[in-house]
Amino acid sequence: MVNLLKFSVTIFCILLTFSGKSNESIVYQEISKNDLKIISIDSEEREAESSLSKYAIDDNPNTYWGTEWKNKAPSHPHQLVIDLGKNYSIKGFKYLPRQNNTENGDVKDYSFSVSYDNSDFTTTSNGSFKRDKSEKTVLFNSSYEGRFVKFTSISEVNGNPWTVVAELGIIAEINSSLYNSFKHTISGKINLPEGFKNSNGINVSIRIHLANITYYKTYSIPAGKNQIEYDLSVPDGEEFSVGYFIENENDLTNEAYFSQGEMVILKTKSEKLKASKDITGVNINIPGKYLISGKVTLPIGFSAPKEGLLIELNAYDHFQGKNYTKNVRMEEGKNSVDFSINFPQSVFEKFKLRYYCGAGGFIRSGFYSKKGLKRFYEMPPEIYFNPEKDRLENITIKLIPDKKALSEPKLAKLGEAKAIEIATKIFKPYYTEFEKFLAAHDYIVDNFEYFSDEIAVKHRLEAFNDMYWNNMPFISNAAVCGSYSDSNSFLLKLIGIESKSMLTREPGYHAWNILKLEDVEYIVDTTLNDSWNNSYVFFLLSDNQFRKLVIDSHLKEWDQDLYKVHNKVFKFKVEDYIHKKDLSSKTYRRIFGTISLPNNSKAEKDGVLINAYNSQFFIPPGENSCTLALKVKTKDFKNGFAIGFNTDKDYAPGFYGSNGQADSIAKSGSFNLDGEDITNVRIVLQKKEPWKERTIQKDQLGNFSKAVDNSYQALIPGKK
Repeated sequence: MVNLLKFSVTIFCILLTFSGKSNESIVYQEISKNDLKIISIDSEEREAESSLSKYAIDDNPNTYWGTEWKNKAPSHPHQLVIDLGKNYSIKGFKYLPRQNNTENGDVKDYSFSVSYDNSDFTTTSNGSFKRDKSEKTVLFNSSYEGRFVKFTSISEVNGNPWTVVAELGIIAEINSSLYNSFKHTISGKINLPEGFKNSNGINVSIRIHLANITYYKTYSIPAGKNQIEYDLSVPDGEEFSVGYFIENENDLTNEAYFSQGEMVILKTKSEKLKASKDITGVNINIPGKYLISGKVTLPIGFSAPKEGLLIELNAYDHFQGKNYTKNVRMEEGKNSVDFSINFPQSVFEKFKLRYYCGAGGFIRSGFYSKKGLKRFYEMPPEIYFNPEKDRLENITIKLIPDKKALSEPKLAKLGEAKAIEIATKIFKPYYTEFEKFLAAHDYIVDNFEYFSDEIAVKHRLEAFNDMYWNNMPFISNAAVCGSYSDSNSFLLKLIGIESKSMLTREPGYHAWNILKLEDVEYIVDTTLNDSWNNSYVFFLLSDNQFRKLVIDSHLKEWDQDLYKVHNKVFKFKVEDYIHKKDLSSKTYRRIFGTISLPNNSKAEKDGVLINAYNSQFFIPPGENSCTLALKVKTKDFKNGFAIGFNTDKDYAPGFYGSNGQADSIAKSGSFNLDGEDITNVRIVLQKKEPWKERTIQKDQLGNFSKAVDNSYQALIPGKK
């Protein structure tokens, strides 16, 4: 188990016996990982994370070797070769998957081989690992001599190209004198479950765990028998625990530990024993596996589509990180399919049974409960089951039709119909082009929310994909960047305005719109404006403005030629926004205008970055001005509002209000936000006067943070 990996050297004593009678003792140990050296790998991820091969043998279950996945993802097989430092008689190995809740990279099929010279390898074992996070111990039928070992990952549990190994341990033969020195014995019976059919015989390895030693004694229960006696030597006065291990037996719990007369899965719950004399009557009662069985059915009159219907059934407890999964396929035209899931009865204190299904017009995910199917955002007590009390055999999971989406075409029509309804409300035929862009932008930013688990629950989304297929954000109000930009384009398309929805490549996928106003293309990013205080920071920007405000380091590797637009800066004019009453909002006021440099001067090579209220604006190199666009919540400024601003260059901070521009609120006055949107703001930046010391008063109306610049105390608008 995981906690055994903490010891620097763990000794495995494996006494090979037949029919319950011991032969000569053979003792095995896990070779100290200080003696191991990795000499060959096919791949490791260095860029996105540090998952180097050395972490596979560092005795730390929280680190891991992982193959590449960021820039490329080489396909299987993946190999790791270890030099043991000298020749050993090798008996087996241990594999520990990554110790978190993701299955990415967990090995399914494996091969293990041994070599004297790192040239000619002999295969010692091929097989498949159990799909869980427990440590896997593989013992060979016989020992193999060699100095080099090769672990090969042939496939991953979900068919992905990656491999991840948290720990790899090598078990080899040493001297048996330690085991022979133990003074006492522990004995009892090994019992298979009542009614279990032992058709082929079963090998059970009883194992004793000491502080830094684990040793095994293997018993063969003959075919037709369900019981055998065992005995093992144990040390005098030293604490130990008792467990067993069965390899590749699908109908029994493969490993467990003794605790208060029962076998439990978790090592942390095992009982500590101490021998001052021989201990008898410690019976190893091997649990059978818990069975969930039944049918997945469709409602009367429904059948699986042409491509079939794939259903995943999953019994799990995310707190323990344990899950057991079964995939079944309902073939075309069928109405039901049988399923069964087996797992150790003692692995869960409680568990949930959930399902996922593919397309086909049915609710995609949910929980089975005692009161019928529940959707995935519903978690009443009825969805939890206790394996000791609740039997889930011959149950029926009846999939529920999606009340609005029985097919992709119907989904598309639903989303389109909602978008048309919205367009009818927000657009007027007499709006200017600017006002149309503004109406579409504000609807999306005001109503959409970026997708998260909390948003999924809030909007009752059945699955992640529901938010961006077929204009579904108009129904769900949840989106990611691609569906933000697609939705903006679709609204404008409904009124005859063509736009582009642009998607970046690596790194950091992102999407935005390119809109044309007066034959000039500008960038609009509704996703970023939503995340940036519901603002207009990324509204009608030139290419160089966008790159500055998004930060060059984030954009530098994107395909600049593909996404570049003109560098002509949009300059707001009062006539752009003349239907203020039609577009007015009950919750905020819009403020538009310009910010310019003094005396028709031009910005130098770095441009000028301006902070105003909760937004940023940029005058590019060679330009004199840029558009000011603010969205101010009226409830936050009931007594009036003045725009506080400052820059990253040698310009004086100040305020702009009802009296115009000034260096204090007392002089600038404040706007009354109860009236119409404001469209005549003209901020002209002024050079600082270093010989004249003055203090900018703190604006009690805004959200500012203090910054000291030479002899000034400037107030910079703070980002929420």
